[in-house]
Amino acid sequence: MQIDHTRYYDAAMQYYERLYWTAYAQLRNEEDARDAVQEAIVKGAHRLHSFRGEAQLSTWLTTILINYIRDEQRKAARRREKALEESPVEYSDTRETPEKKTERNDTVERLMNTVNQLDDNLRQLVYLRYFSALKIEEISKILDINPGTVKSRLNQARRVLRAELEKLGIGGDSFELQ
Repeated sequence: MQIDHTRYYDAAMQYYERLYWTAYAQLRNEEDARDAVQEAIVKGAHRLHSFRGEAQLSTWLTTILINYIRDEQRKAARRREKALEESPVEYSDTRETPEKKTERNDTVERLMNTVNQLDDNLRQLVYLRYFSALKIEEISKILDINPGTVKSRLNQARRVLRAELEKLGIGGDSFELQ
C-alpha cells in the first residue's frame, strides 16, 4: 500500500496525542516525549516505502516510536555506564518517597504514580491499552508478542494496581479496571 507524504503527515498528526502519551509512558518527561514523537514521525516518513498496509498506520507508527525509544534508552544506559566507569561519583536517590506519595489527595495523581511504579513491561501495556486506547491485537503487533500474553500481562497489571490502590485508599466500588 502506497501513501504519499502529505497524506502521511496529515494522518500522523491525527495520531499525535496517542503517540505522545505512549512516549510519555516510557520517558516520563514531556519534552522528551514530544521529541520522541517527532523523531518517530520523521523516521516513519523516511520509511514510508516499507509501509505495507498490513497494520494500521497508527500501529505502524507506534511500533516505530517504541523502537526509537528503546534504542535511545539503550544508548543512554551505555553513556551512563561509560560515565560511571570513567568518573565514579556517588549519587543519591532523588525519587519521591512513598510517604510523600500517600500524602497526596489528588486521586488521579496517585493513580498515575501507581501506574508508573509498575514493571516496565506492565506499565507499557497499561499505557498502550488504557491511555492510548489500543486493542489487544494492536498491542500484540506493536510489541511482537502473542495476544494471550498481552491479556495475561494486563491481568497481572490490574491485580498489582488494584492491590496498590487499595493500600492508598483508592479502590472498592469507586474504582474498577476493566
